[in-house]
Amino acid sequence: MSLLLAVLCVVYATDDWGSIMGDPTKFGLGLFSVLFDVLFIVQHYVLYRHRTADGYSLISSADM
Repeated sequence: MSLLLAVLCVVYATDDWGSIMGDPTKFGLGLFSVLFDVLFIVQHYVLYRHRTADGYSLISSADM
């Protein structure tokens, strides 16, 4: 993420936005990759943060 922020700072400072969008295919694949990573981070740390390693939680007799 810090590399992406550094690139955006350089592009903003030099006012050369064409260097990011110079190759639309490469930009699209990079953006897709970052969004895919964000999806997995959200799943791991937000949606399934309380799940145990084997996927099952122990139920005691008091829970029944």
